[in-house]
Amino acid sequence: MIGHFVLHHVVTSQEDVVALWHVNADGDNTGAWIVPAEEAFTDRTAARRLVSLCADRLLIGWAPSFDLVRKLEAVAGTSPRRWVGMAIPDALAEINDVRRACLKRVDEQRAENKGIVPLEWQIDIPDPLPATEEEMHRFTKFRPPSFEPGAAAGVLLVCRLVRWTVRRWQETAVALERRPYLREEFGAPGVLSPQWLLAVTEAMADHPAMRLRRVGGLA
Repeated sequence: MIGHFVLHHVVTSQEDVVALWHVNADGDNTGAWIVPAEEAFTDRTAARRLVSLCADRLLIGWAPSFDLVRKLEAVAGTSPRRWVGMAIPDALAEINDVRRACLKRVDEQRAENKGIVPLEWQIDIPDPLPATEEEMHRFTKFRPPSFEPGAAAGVLLVCRLVRWTVRRWQETAVALERRPYLREEFGAPGVLSPQWLLAVTEAMADHPAMRLRRVGGLA
């Protein structure tokens, strides 16, 4: 599984750049590129490289937009791709839905067997979710990056939030794995929550390996 990308056009008093980060399905940062905006938006080779680095990955962010990657496609002169995105609030809402369903099922089991341990989460997801990304950062108590604000600092905050969200799903998946009656009702958990995993898979649809699997009748 390839994973996600975070893509920002960052303009400050000191810089004007396009910043791209890769984040894998475990929430770990696996690559980073910062390109001057003048180069990214005028040089076909630079734009093409950035587009290729985004290809087959899920665009993720608090409110992701395809405008920037499509602008890069236009500069690169490449055929438009079918991009897939996932908003972090949607991923968190889905995980909360799964958690509520699990809690309800555990309560039903405990009504029949008081020996069953109540289900508690290591870290709760706020419900309702914060209205803004900044409010969500405050909820998670992220420390500011240890360097001057800029392209890397802003994108890294998004990547931290992606990782935090992945960790909440991983905690949920542990409960599903450890309690057979939950696994029986909801199925074995994937590496990401169901709709999130589906979005990552859709983003990979044009990857050569996926095309080969379809041709071979395995997908």
